[in-house]
Amino acid sequence: LFLTSLYMIANNSYWLSFFKPVTAGLNTIASAQALQGTVTRKTILDSIWLPLENKASIYNADLIQTGAQSQIEIQIGTDTTIQVKENSLLRVKNINGKTHLRLSKGEVQVKTLVDQTISIQRGSQVENLILRKGTYALKIDSAFGIQITAFAQSTKVEQKAENKEQK
Repeated sequence: LFLTSLYMIANNSYWLSFFKPVTAGLNTIASAQALQGTVTRKTILDSIWLPLENKASIYNADLIQTGAQSQIEIQIGTDTTIQVKENSLLRVKNINGKTHLRLSKGEVQVKTLVDQTISIQRGSQVENLILRKGTYALKIDSAFGIQITAFAQSTKVEQKAENKEQK
């Protein structure tokens, strides 16, 4: 009993389970599904990482982090599911009714039942990728940058580049 008490005192995740994220005034944009392992999040109002629970609301501009051997599915509406793989860092936003994902580290798999457009910016170059209905993997690789894989022959990625004015 004494050793268990010492472990609980020393273990941050035990104490963090008593804290709830600050959510007053935040808009729900998705929900957490099929959570496995250690998944934490920061809302735009929180200053610490808090455990994310299964079926929890995902709020606009939440930062989601998965640990080793951990993953989570994020359900956006009825037509898009994002599976965040282990050791990933992802910000989820809704801007003007459109979902924006900022993958800083790791890998996500996106399954969509409708066409989606994603924008990738490098310096002054913006690439708009049109993802047709299907399943895609997006991965940040330190050597190769962003890698996009389509999992079905019926899926298609179209690329359109735009130059932003430099100032």
